[in-house]
Amino acid sequence: METFEICQFAESVLRTMVLEINKETYIPNGGILQIYFSREEIKNAYAQNISTESSPFNHKITITYELICSLYENAVIFHNYLESEFDKKHFDFYFKEDVNYNDLIPEKWNQEQFCKNLFLAALTWIFFHELAHLNQNHFKLVTRTYKLNDLSTRNNIIFDEIIFLIKFDNGQSTFTDNHVFEFFADYEATIICISELIRHFYDDSKELENMIYIFTCGVSLALYSFQNKDYFEISLEDSFTYSHPLPLVRLGMVIPILNEFFSLIAKASYEIEGKKLLNLDRKEIVQLTNRAWVVNSLFWWRIANVPSEFLKNFQIIGLLSDEDFKQYLKLIVKKSDEFREKIIEQQLIRNQFTVMTFTDQVRNLVL
Repeated sequence: METFEICQFAESVLRTMVLEINKETYIPNGGILQIYFSREEIKNAYAQNISTESSPFNHKITITYELICSLYENAVIFHNYLESEFDKKHFDFYFKEDVNYNDLIPEKWNQEQFCKNLFLAALTWIFFHELAHLNQNHFKLVTRTYKLNDLSTRNNIIFDEIIFLIKFDNGQSTFTDNHVFEFFADYEATIICISELIRHFYDDSKELENMIYIFTCGVSLALYSFQNKDYFEISLEDSFTYSHPLPLVRLGMVIPILNEFFSLIAKASYEIEGKKLLNLDRKEIVQLTNRAWVVNSLFWWRIANVPSEFLKNFQIIGLLSDEDFKQYLKLIVKKSDEFREKIIEQQLIRNQFTVMTFTDQVRNLVL
């Protein structure tokens, strides 16, 4: 696809989604959701609350053409990387117990189908992440946290994928709350995308399986695109001095959500309706998502063109294997408990199942 075709395609998809969201949610509440495509020469997406006293639900999501084009370009390069089998030796090593790993490009998908589906997976997840900031009204929580009362000051708050901008001196030395808001937004975006995948591929188990794989690749593609050498030496403790969680920490939180929900859905659909939405057991679902992020980690390691000792910097930080991650997550769990009920109360699209929660297993592990 040519550049203008990629941009037109992305605009058409997102504008259609915004029209539906406005019709179902914003307009009945006297509000409006706007989507704006920026020519800023930076890969970025951000959410803004531009409400007034008379229009309390006036929200705006901005996505740059630079981000759109880079996502599609990376999807094409990723496809060519998989097709070349350049790292087949690595794949053989990582997936030696995964009998389906050779299906890294779903059967019957040509290059355009693969790239479009991968591009849309990344783009829509980013869109729903930004929408989650608005839907859960993280802006209101920020104003409470930093005691902002002036409306014009509150409207200068931007949830930005590059940097969390608060245009006033808050005197904060860390961004712990900001990290929690990002995880809340990642969680809602992931749950919404899971629901959409099931809705679209309810009667086609094999295609749903393909789309789970491609969606995991898409989220990985989106987050790995923000991973760079600047992050290599940042510890999890020090990461709280940065506006966002480290990209691979975010991915490490998303993958278990996919594993958990698709495993539950596969089991529940059989018990309730007598048919399987997925012909996979939990182990196979874990292998499927594992396949997606591992090939991405190798791909982005190659893109970075760094020595093999840096490969670990492209690996997901594991909850069960990393003590520093447990300490980091302990703070996130505690902070999320402070915000969860407030978020449920103030959601515009009311659905408590899209509000991040942690299992007893995780709590017992870190608290």
